[in-house]
Amino acid sequence: MVQVLLYVIRTVAKTISIISKSFFLQIWCTDEGADYAETSLEDSHSPGKYRVLGPLSNSPEFSETWKCPPNSTMNPSNRCIIW
Repeated sequence: MVQVLLYVIRTVAKTISIISKSFFLQIWCTDEGADYAETSLEDSHSPGKYRVLGPLSNSPEFSETWKCPPNSTMNPSNRCIIW
């Protein structure tokens, strides 16, 4: 019983962690429109798509929680690890 309870606690903690890290998804939800390619060349910021996919694909917790297949876009074998 204790083992099951610990498993549930760990799973819930991981899920909460992923949800809090993924909160920024809604912020970068954009309608890029037809002229986006042209205007994005003048913008110094990376597109919202990459601001979301980059951090999440580099997160082992995300891949584990959502069971992304190994070597897929969201679970690459080579991750960018900063610290």
